[in-house]
Amino acid sequence: MARAHNFLLGQGEKLSSTITVPTGGGQKNPPYDFLNAQARMSAKLSIANVELLALPQEACPKDQVVAVVTLHPRYLSKSDMPEELFKAVGLRSIGSRSRSIEPEKWGVKKHPLSAMTEDLFVAGPKQAFLDWSTQLPSWTAHTQGAAQLAQLEEIAAFHAKEKLRSIPQDRDEALLEVVLHNAGEPWMMEAFEGYVKHLDAKPLMDRQRDVGGLTFLPVRVPFEKVLKLAMFSFVRVARGMPTLRPLQPSILRSVPAEEFPVEFPSTPPLNESTHAVIFDGGIPSQVNLSPWVEAIDPPGIGSPSKKAQAHGLAVTSAFLFGSLVRQKEPARPYGKVSHVRVLDTQSGINDLECKDVLDRIIAFLDEHPGRYSLVNLSLGPN
Repeated sequence: MARAHNFLLGQGEKLSSTITVPTGGGQKNPPYDFLNAQARMSAKLSIANVELLALPQEACPKDQVVAVVTLHPRYLSKSDMPEELFKAVGLRSIGSRSRSIEPEKWGVKKHPLSAMTEDLFVAGPKQAFLDWSTQLPSWTAHTQGAAQLAQLEEIAAFHAKEKLRSIPQDRDEALLEVVLHNAGEPWMMEAFEGYVKHLDAKPLMDRQRDVGGLTFLPVRVPFEKVLKLAMFSFVRVARGMPTLRPLQPSILRSVPAEEFPVEFPSTPPLNESTHAVIFDGGIPSQVNLSPWVEAIDPPGIGSPSKKAQAHGLAVTSAFLFGSLVRQKEPARPYGKVSHVRVLDTQSGINDLECKDVLDRIIAFLDEHPGRYSLVNLSLGPN
C-alpha cells in the first residue's frame, strides 16, 4: 500500500559518511604449503619435460610446445589466475577447458569429493619448461610467482591420444576437423601446413576458419598417420568431420499423418518490422507463402532436394502458424520471414556438407548485419 506522504530530505549528503566494505572472504588457507607445492610441481614438471622433449622437432614450431596446467578447484576466479607465475617462467596461457577432478588436498574441512576446475593450455619454448624445472627446487617463498604454486593441482604434457575424438575406423583415409590454438599467428598455420604435408596428408587451407583464438581446418589424412598429426604441439582437437543429422530422425512413438486442406489468412503479419531468418532446406515452388516469406537461394548453392524442401516447409509453417487444426484458419503470423536454403542435393553426400552449410549461414548473416530479430536453426551436426 502506498504511503500518503513521501518527503525528500534536503542536503541529506551532510548526514552521510564513508564506510569500507570488505570485497572478499579474506586470505584463503591454501591446500598445499609452499614446500609441499614446490615438491609436487617439481616432480610433475620433470615427468612433463621428458614427454615434451620426446616430441618430433617438426611438430614443435619455433621449438614451442604446449602443456596442460590444472588449477585447484578453489582457485578459479579471474583474480586467482596464475599469470604472475607464467610470466616469471616465460610461458603464456593460450586456452582452457573445464573438467571434474578430485584434488589431492583441499585445505578446508568441508569440501566435496570432486569438483569442476579449469585446465589451462600453457605454451612456450621447450627451454622455458626446462629452465622452470631446473630452477624450481631452489625457489623460495619470496620468488616471483612462487605464491601461486599452491593454486596448481597438476602439470602434464598434452598427449596426442587425448586430442583424438570420433576418428572413423572403417577407411584408409580420414577426413578430420582439426582445431588448433592459434591467436592469429600466420607462422603457426604455415608450420602446420608443412607438417601435415610431410605426413602425406592434405590440409584444405581454403576452408580454414578462425574463431576466438582457435583455427578450424579440415585435413584429409591416411588413417595410420592420424596419431602423428595430433602430435603437432598446437593441435587442440582432431575429430572426425561431423555430418548433418537426419532431417527426419526415427522416433519411438508417432501418430499417422493426417492430411487436410488449409486456407491461409489473407492479412499481413502483425508486425512487419519483426523479421526472422530460417536456415533450412528451402520451400517447394508450388507453395505460395509470399505474403510472409521471402525464399532465398545463396550464391553457388546446388539444386534443391525435395526431401529437404519438405522439411523446410514444415519448419517455416510451424514458425509462422504453429499447429494446424482441421477446419480452422491458421493464426495470423507475428512477423516476416526470410527462408534461406542452405541444403542442396549434395547434402548427405558431400563429406564437407557441415562446412558448406555453416559457411552459407555465416556468409548470409555477415551480409545482413542487424537485419533480423530472430534466427531459426532446425539442422545441425549429427
